[in-house]
Amino acid sequence: MRRCLSATLLLLFLPGLIAAQDQSAPPNGGLRFKIQLAPTLSAEPVAGRLLVFMTKSAEPVEVVKPSFFELEKVWVAAKEIRNLAPGGTVEINGDMLAYPGAFSTAPAGD
Repeated sequence: MRRCLSATLLLLFLPGLIAAQDQSAPPNGGLRFKIQLAPTLSAEPVAGRLLVFMTKSAEPVEVVKPSFFELEKVWVAAKEIRNLAPGGTVEINGDMLAYPGAFSTAPAGD
């Protein structure tokens, strides 16, 4: 039963994920974030998936948790990072690889 339920959730979630990945940036280039790897965090270059989370919560939260029931509660943008040197920066476009949609289409807020 558990295996069947998780497969069903994956099938329901997959079309939305595919649609989110098939976005193109708006004419103005979308929302961009410049992130720097602090030299105190690593002495070596790092690689992996950089995730930027955005929530409409007015209250500060310690952990941002996506919800399967409230899909627009948390927005996530991602970018693969390779060999980011300490002190180096990377730019991520919040509209290119984002779920549940491009960050620039999120409701206005603070």
